[in-house]
Amino acid sequence: MKKLDCLDIAILATLQDEGRLANRALAERINLSPSACLSRVKRLTKDGYIRRFAAVLDVDKICANVRVHAEVTLEGHTQGDFERFEKAVAETPEIIACGSVGGGHDYMVRFACADLRAYEALSQRLLDGGLGIKQMFSYIVIRKVKRAAGYPLARLLEPPEDG
Repeated sequence: MKKLDCLDIAILATLQDEGRLANRALAERINLSPSACLSRVKRLTKDGYIRRFAAVLDVDKICANVRVHAEVTLEGHTQGDFERFEKAVAETPEIIACGSVGGGHDYMVRFACADLRAYEALSQRLLDGGLGIKQMFSYIVIRKVKRAAGYPLARLLEPPEDG
């Protein structure tokens, strides 16, 4: 991967917030010519820094739903155990995010289901589905306090403070 310069970072940060911003407006915002800006966006996309462009939906305005976070611990810890579970995760549309974590659990999983009954049925299918789940602690999201707004690139790229 090529090293990113300050213009690349500005493009990424701006597009993260405003993915529909026209190239000309993006170029003006970061003080580049439209052709140079477009070339950079194409390179950033080709190099995998930009995975895709998407709309951020307000699912609460679209339909009733329940969101659940769950801590999942597997019985076994072989590569096959992890692969079996992760394959099931990839094939379950209601699982909207999943991360392998260190600590007392193996995975943190985020679900979006129509209602609590749908979540109950799904979690029971997962527990009974031969995936080797030892335990699954579920936490119902009552109210969203902060929505994902993208990565704080400026903060992540700051040099560490000596301490």
